[in-house]
Amino acid sequence: TPLSGLHHPNGIGHHHNCQSIWLTGGEVGQGKRNRISLDQLIAEKTAPHTRFDSLELSNTGRSLAWNRDGIQLPAETKPGEVFRRLFEAPEGGADEERRALRRRGSVLDAVLDEARALDRKMGTEDRTRLDQYLTAVREVEIRTERADQWLDVPRPEVDAGTRARLTRDVPQTDPGEYFRTVYDLIVLTFETDMSRVVTFSTGDEGKGLPVPELGINQTRHALSHHNGDPDQMERLTQSDLFNFEQFAWFLDRLQSVEEGDGSLLDSTVALYG
Repeated sequence: TPLSGLHHPNGIGHHHNCQSIWLTGGEVGQGKRNRISLDQLIAEKTAPHTRFDSLELSNTGRSLAWNRDGIQLPAETKPGEVFRRLFEAPEGGADEERRALRRRGSVLDAVLDEARALDRKMGTEDRTRLDQYLTAVREVEIRTERADQWLDVPRPEVDAGTRARLTRDVPQTDPGEYFRTVYDLIVLTFETDMSRVVTFSTGDEGKGLPVPELGINQTRHALSHHNGDPDQMERLTQSDLFNFEQFAWFLDRLQSVEEGDGSLLDSTVALYG
């Protein structure tokens, strides 16, 4: 279902900022704080059921996800590294992973103790900032506790062919292969129920990838300033079509995975903008 005519007039200031509010509807800029993004609202409900709360993927390192304090979550750019984090146990096995989680828990306890002592000496503005920081620390604490609960649950087995395909180094200079590799990783994440929430930014305004396989060496933003030039407009159309084709490929992959009486696509909500 295509939705058009959406407009958010508050606090944008410039269309380059659209990525910040696309899933939040927040009023950013002028000292205003963003709000939680839609994916993270969903993740709050689904996180107890999966090993990982959510995945944030991006070709730039800037994610589409924002937590309850309006803080942007970091994104991962290399599908191979994400695959290994999801499907390969750390060296040393569960015991070493448990020791690492215990160390992290001890550090978090020390941080919280220090912060509580500091809170009593602060003014209102500084206390607000500290509260934001403490919220982030508590989120890490919750994730640490959940990770500990999953330590004795074996990770899913992944066949050698899939493993080889998803751990190779795919350069962003080959965007078609890069996008399809990331989309494959998302499909596998859903199929194995490692996480039920994923965001993937294929390039914010001004940083959309060129498409050299189509002879397009400009970003989408550069192409959009075509001033009516028919050649530029044609390349812009080709660039947009290319991106839609990659998303369509993702939907086809979801449909190809059988799940229950239907396909993985039947149980997935996919939003593309």
